[in-house]
Amino acid sequence: MQINETTQETVTEISKSQNIRLIDVFILAPIMVYAGTFKTLPTWVRISLIGMGVATAVYNGKNFLQNRANLQKI
Repeated sequence: MQINETTQETVTEISKSQNIRLIDVFILAPIMVYAGTFKTLPTWVRISLIGMGVATAVYNGKNFLQNRANLQKI
């Protein structure tokens, strides 16, 4: 059994996605890491916020760079 899937995305759709990724990397991730430094929060919450903030920055940053490289090939 073979499954083939093709998608067509417009440059506008990719551009919108890229803007959201930049917001995630430069706004959301730093806020999460900063909130994770609050000593009044339980330790598990602090660790979760810092971990998710770093993961968000890495994941979305990597995808942003990959999408930008793919757009330059077009």
